[in-house]
Amino acid sequence: MANDTAQLIDQVAGGKADVLGWSMGGYIAQELAIAHPDTIRRLVLASTDCGGPDHARSDPTRTAHPHRPGSDPGRAAQHPLPAQSHGRRNRVVGRDRRDVRGERLPAARCLHHPPATAAAQVQASGPLWLGKGHGTCDRLGRITQATLIASGVNDVVVPSINRHALIDGIRRYEVQVYRHAGTPSSSSRA
Repeated sequence: MANDTAQLIDQVAGGKADVLGWSMGGYIAQELAIAHPDTIRRLVLASTDCGGPDHARSDPTRTAHPHRPGSDPGRAAQHPLPAQSHGRRNRVVGRDRRDVRGERLPAARCLHHPPATAAAQVQASGPLWLGKGHGTCDRLGRITQATLIASGVNDVVVPSINRHALIDGIRRYEVQVYRHAGTPSSSSRA
């Protein structure tokens, strides 16, 4: 996915871009920064970790995140959007509500992707990222771009404590911890 992103940056942004990676996108952004350092001007890693088996994992009793091992890929095929996000999504995909492949989007306020895509994401962000010898923790020193590491204290999907491994490995960084932010599950909402 990092190689695909490098090609996209080359074709769309002339070979160099500011990159924000959120959650699994953060995994891809880290790999991109390591494998294709010349494609990134500045890097933002939000609600992400550097993988491997030693990172702090989400609490499965508080969240059933679609991109974590043990989650139901079928359930991952639809992600409800908050009302404020819906309008932004419509502007991104266009007035006729079509996705990037040109397929008409359903009227429901959800992001839809095929179950096979959801299953591939679970595999990529599960055993391929979190397993022994995987992730970027031992290669973070190769990230040379100015990097903003952002996390939310209340993040139950990617616990904020994971930022410390990123801080320990990345040489040029700033940290922003949002005290009242995160991705609480519906069961943890008051």
